[in-house]
Amino acid sequence: MYHRTLISVIREKLANPRHDELFHYQPYNLLWQRGGSPAPINVHGELYTSQAFLQTHKDLQQSPPEPGCDLERVVIALMFWSDATQLTTFGNAKLWPCYMFFGNESKYRRCKPLCCLCSHIAYFNHLPDSFKDFATEHFGGKAPPADFMAHCHRELFHTQWGIILDDEFLEAWEHGIVICCCDGVERRFYPRIFTYSADYPEKQSKIQSAHTHIYDSTLGVTSIAVESLLKDQLLVPTSNAFSNRLSCLGFNLFCMLVVDLMHEFELGIWKALFTHLIRILNAAEVGDILVNELDHRYRMVPTFGGNTIRKFASNTSEMKRMAARDFEDVLQCAIPVFDGLLPEPHNKNVMALLFTCAYWHGLAKLHMHTDETLTLLDTVTERLRPRLHCFQLKTCDAFNTQELKREAERRQRRAQENLKNLQGRSTATVAAPMPHALQRAKTFNLQTYKLHALGDYSSSIRMHIFHYLHEKQGELEHRTSKARFRRTDGKQFIKQMAGIEHCEARIQHIRNLNNPSPLGTNVEEGVTTTSDAHFHIGKSQNFPENIMMFLRKHSEDPAVKDFLLKLRHFLLPKIKEILLRENGLHPEDNPELVSGTIPRPLEEQVYIAADRFYKHNLMHLNYTTYDVRRAQDIVNPLTSHCNIMLLADHADGMDGLSQHPYIYAHVLGIFHVNATYVGPGMIDYRPRHIDFLWVCWYQYVEEDAGWDASTLDRVSFPPMADEHAFGFVDPDYVLRACHIIPQFSRGLRHLDGTGISHCAQDASDWHFYYVNRFVDRDMVMRYHWGLGVGHAYAHGQGIGNETIQNQTSERDGHDTVENDRNEDVHDSFPDLSDNGEDEEASDQDIDNDLHGGSEFGSGSSDSSLDDDFEDYDTLDYQN
Repeated sequence: MYHRTLISVIREKLANPRHDELFHYQPYNLLWQRGGSPAPINVHGELYTSQAFLQTHKDLQQSPPEPGCDLERVVIALMFWSDATQLTTFGNAKLWPCYMFFGNESKYRRCKPLCCLCSHIAYFNHLPDSFKDFATEHFGGKAPPADFMAHCHRELFHTQWGIILDDEFLEAWEHGIVICCCDGVERRFYPRIFTYSADYPEKQSKIQSAHTHIYDSTLGVTSIAVESLLKDQLLVPTSNAFSNRLSCLGFNLFCMLVVDLMHEFELGIWKALFTHLIRILNAAEVGDILVNELDHRYRMVPTFGGNTIRKFASNTSEMKRMAARDFEDVLQCAIPVFDGLLPEPHNKNVMALLFTCAYWHGLAKLHMHTDETLTLLDTVTERLRPRLHCFQLKTCDAFNTQELKREAERRQRRAQENLKNLQGRSTATVAAPMPHALQRAKTFNLQTYKLHALGDYSSSIRMHIFHYLHEKQGELEHRTSKARFRRTDGKQFIKQMAGIEHCEARIQHIRNLNNPSPLGTNVEEGVTTTSDAHFHIGKSQNFPENIMMFLRKHSEDPAVKDFLLKLRHFLLPKIKEILLRENGLHPEDNPELVSGTIPRPLEEQVYIAADRFYKHNLMHLNYTTYDVRRAQDIVNPLTSHCNIMLLADHADGMDGLSQHPYIYAHVLGIFHVNATYVGPGMIDYRPRHIDFLWVCWYQYVEEDAGWDASTLDRVSFPPMADEHAFGFVDPDYVLRACHIIPQFSRGLRHLDGTGISHCAQDASDWHFYYVNRFVDRDMVMRYHWGLGVGHAYAHGQGIGNETIQNQTSERDGHDTVENDRNEDVHDSFPDLSDNGEDEEASDQDIDNDLHGGSEFGSGSSDSSLDDDFEDYDTLDYQN
């Protein structure tokens, strides 16, 4: 067994100057004082701000100190992660690593592999193949039963943990270890294992009695005597290493067992529900008509972001090689896809259930919770239970569902394997595979532990930390293990990987001695410190378009009706604002410039240099997320990433404050012009650079939608003849990109595939669209007005915990829009300001390759980023 002692890893961590600056020695309670809120609100996000850490720190400070020692006492929060992984795509090379993280460091940094904050503690051993041969001899030539092998696996696992939890670690747990930190101050550190709860002495005695039956009386693992001791509390006859080694020190092993959203919900409850929905579609229609339609719809779902919604597989219903992130995408886009596939009232039941599942999933995966969002999570959890039961009683019972073909085939293979084990290797005869396995009846099962565990999420988050990021940290660290495997010869790879880990640790130690600067300096290298750049559009003028020639070219296109007039209407207030800001003037200093008292036509007030606008392909949109992180969307009118959202009272051509807080637009083009103001109060003739977006507005479908109605908002394109169908938008007013999915059940608007507008590319328009509020965590929180800590534009106004309609009715209006661009924010974005012409030329080449260089169009971007957490910046405490 290859492992490292825990104390040596702790000493190495505390002596590392690159990690010391961001290592939290003292926990604290994180509060949020929202504008207009009478009392501060508890924020739950990091382990060092959790109730568990605060209580552990309090208990340590109140305990008697070591005799004659007055050093500061500090809790070291240990977080273990262990899961076997396949090291190769083809082959059977597996590794069972144990990773350790320190809860004294931010989870956002722990999720960055480049920060090197994960320690490889051990590589666990599996039972060797020779053990099965050994056991077969003692079972009279028959293969040992599965219960026996599972018991041996558990015994081996806890024996190895008993080695890791050595006497040195127990001594440090009880008395602490004195370490001189990087600041030259000696402190006494007490390691504590976080994330396990409630072990009872009577349970330990039952396990000991079961061991006596098995090892002394030679009874079977599943014998009546053993089962009678353990069955009532669902225990197993395995002596737990954590209980054996740490229970005498007051440690409760169940405190480590936190909820597991990825395995319990995404790969558990949701996967089971999705599978049964496919069974219902098979039962509702002869053949695979509905299932084929389901797959076709998933293929037409547009992608979103770099890696948020990826392109779906050709046959999603087959669920081949799908990871947890793929099932997450399937859930987030399920409502438009399943809509209309089943008859009423089953369609309504399924839509309500899918909405509630996506709602619960979005809340449970928040990286930062407050007391309000946890209360909301409790409410949605209570709502999920009756909807699951309603689905089972009213929809599932109405269809005679059977196993899927692959389920029947898998069951047949398992039965053949069991037959082989029962007969023994010497006499086993493998039956020939059946051409078609018999599909048995299959019902939807709600009697599972994973469903029962949903009620524990809120309390687990309150007490400990957010669990999903801890899962993600280990999954990301698997990449390091797989990279090291490629450096071995593939034979004794565990030994060689342990040596590689040791060498890398030594090299890192030498690097730390030569360059003790904090790691964050190198990780964030290449980013700008500007915090007021809400968006970036290239400055190049390589793709000019003469406005008059453009209007003549598209003279019959309804999208360009009054194009120049609307453009000047848009540019006039913008250029006045620029002039006032550049000259440091207030409106009262130049009343003619502000009011335009002398009536003159627009063409005599706004002059567009050379009558040209300049086209761009990309707009990088920076925004602050709900958990006060910097993130970025990319808008490209040539792809499906061409939809944006704005606050309802900051849209050109939109009258009044809508009952909805946001409005949506389809971006037709990204442009800039060089305009000069020559009207009353003019200052000079120098042209000013003004960026703008040419958009086609979406209009709401008037119906009950939102959280209470359990339906997504629906939008549609207005008639082309509507004077407000097209307009211009200041990029500064765009909140972020949004995910618009067609309502496939209502069909295409132009069945013959011939549209009206070439510029709007409306040939592929659908009658209605769904606004996907579940596309990511930040989007979920934007529809809970005022609950997102980082959504500064919603603070101090109506706060709603129920429906978005109630939230907006309490608002007192918007005089200004912040758009997540507070000057106090000091996080940074990728430096795009110097890329100018190179960026535009590169963008044009890429888009020409993907889309044939069309002037206006829409498509689907298949590329996606692979790493979920590489782009997260440091937490901004000043917003």
